[in-house]
Amino acid sequence: QMSRFGARRRRARRRARAGLAVRESLRAVLADLASFAGDALFGALARELMAAKKQARFLARRAPAPMRNWGKGLEAEAVTQMTRACSLPIAAAGALMRDAQQGFGLPVGGDAGVCGAWAGPWGVATFGQPRGGPANVPH
Repeated sequence: QMSRFGARRRRARRRARAGLAVRESLRAVLADLASFAGDALFGALARELMAAKKQARFLARRAPAPMRNWGKGLEAEAVTQMTRACSLPIAAAGALMRDAQQGFGLPVGGDAGVCGAWAGPWGVATFGQPRGGPANVPH
């Protein structure tokens, strides 16, 4: 029984070393996608990631959506967060209440209306028909 335990431990160590090698290889691919594009093992992954990287571009609005501020002397970061939210392509309008303060996605005490999406807690937008709500918020 002791020999079985030792064999299992040796197999577990080999698997752990192999797992580290895989992680290191993936880190290398992510660090330099172009050099791995022709690689026999990682080429398909590198090409797919390069294509996804080209598509994932943030296109800000030409001008931020209208924003109303009901507060005075608000935290600068709360105002910056709402300005960023109003710069999103799906933004329709924003509002900061008088007690607004820095949050995670949107300021606490702030609200953003969006077009073609449903913004849930923390300013996370989901696209399509939300449960119990309209698919599109009018412009």
